Amino acid sequence: MTTPVELFELAKELRVAGSEVRLRAAASRAYYALYHHCLAFHNALPVPGISAAAGIGGDHINLVHQLTHPAPEISKDRPEIHDRSRRLGVMLNTMRGLRHNADYRLSDQFTDANADLVLATVTKGLSL
Repeated sequence: MTTPVELFELAKELRVAGSEVRLRAAASRAYYALYHHCLAFHNALPVPGISAAAGIGGDHINLVHQLTHPAPEISKDRPEIHDRSRRLGVMLNTMRGLRHNADYRLSDQFTDANADLVLATVTKGLSL
């Protein structure tokens, strides 16, 4: 079984190598480390967040929506969990866009700064 931390460790190793293709791969692996961390957090909640409307995006967008829209019971009874969920959702959504660029916009340059932003954000997210 692979863990989000193991995916993130691979991302950091890929980042060190420095070529653009490795920067892209590092961003992608880091994103998936955060995605699986967020999914585990969400699945452990006593009540799931509010799902995105039917037909709007796939699993990733739905998880972002659920994280950024915690269940009313969580918001009322556990404000610290509510805040953590929303923060994770915002981070995941931001990283989803950068991962999309890394994986699908090959004609756009993907820089050291892009990879460093992903790694720094995912580092924060994994600590939540």
